[in-house]
Amino acid sequence: MQETFLRAIRGVHTLRTPDAMGGWLRSTASHVCVDVLRRKHCDVYEPREMMEVAEPTHDHETEDELVALIHQLPDLLREPILLHYYEDMTYDQIAQWIGVARSTVNERLSKARHQLRRQLISQECHDEL
Repeated sequence: MQETFLRAIRGVHTLRTPDAMGGWLRSTASHVCVDVLRRKHCDVYEPREMMEVAEPTHDHETEDELVALIHQLPDLLREPILLHYYEDMTYDQIAQWIGVARSTVNERLSKARHQLRRQLISQECHDEL
């Protein structure tokens, strides 16, 4: 929370309209969380249902690859993935947090899982070659 506050104070000059403050702060907080996860290499976090994304092998190498791929997702896809799988938020909670419709959350999670699945399969094929 302190890091989010510091970043907000340092970057408040980039805010174009006061009405966007809520979304801008949520985005800042999200970026801080992603940075914290990167620094900790996500060792503390265990995704609760990543079976939808890839077959669980409980292999740290595979988990590290998945975390790296999550961090490569565009912000619009990464944020709902982190909130749902790492923060245990429901679709409705994510929709309220991000400020979008529940159907948008569903769509973004679906796209993110599809992209992660495709990238994991691509990496597996590349590793086998």
